[in-house]
Amino acid sequence: MQGNFTISSACSGSSADLLQITNLYLQTTSELRQSSLEGSIHAAQHMLM
Repeated sequence: MQGNFTISSACSGSSADLLQITNLYLQTTSELRQSSLEGSIHAAQHMLM
């Protein structure tokens, strides 16, 4: 739910908001990559839906 909301906000928000969301996404995928590569892929697919 929150992922869809932040992505929607980025589309209609400022570039600063988009940068913040991108940084958050990269941080999240980095943490998931450390624990599980499958988790990282699953998270990426979930974010894109």
